[in-house]
Amino acid sequence: MSTFKDFNIYKLLEILPIKLRSETMFYIYKDAINIIKILQDKEQRFYSNYICLFNPLKIKSGTVLLEIGCQPNEVYFLVNGCILIEPEHKQLQSHYFIEGAVFGEKDILQDKLSTETYKALCDCFLLYLSKESFFTLLFEFPDFRNDIMDIARAREKYRIE
Repeated sequence: MSTFKDFNIYKLLEILPIKLRSETMFYIYKDAINIIKILQDKEQRFYSNYICLFNPLKIKSGTVLLEIGCQPNEVYFLVNGCILIEPEHKQLQSHYFIEGAVFGEKDILQDKLSTETYKALCDCFLLYLSKESFFTLLFEFPDFRNDIMDIARAREKYRIE
């Protein structure tokens, strides 16, 4: 006999018609979608088939997500909280990411070790994508890829100035 605790919500979602699945996933992730601009105004299949690739993560104040010199394996989407970014070179200023920020993409795109440390300044709620899922979305959704590239270019321009 199966009990509710054995129930897998993703199995249920797989059998739903695509429009209902899309609406359900949109509802589940609605707070994040409202806060994170890059998740807004996507096609239906993004919400029905791919939004579930975003994993939720709650972290406590002081948690280090990634340190300088480490291999990044995730891209983060900050739903709530504040993240301190400490650059490798001390002559560069530390800065902060607040709600709606996307980070971690630059080093993955450039396939290099992290040049920054990311540390939570308060309790935070994030979504993250594994490197593999990130590349899947870049391939499947040109608008998502363009948004990510714009973020990476703007961040690099800021770093250079």
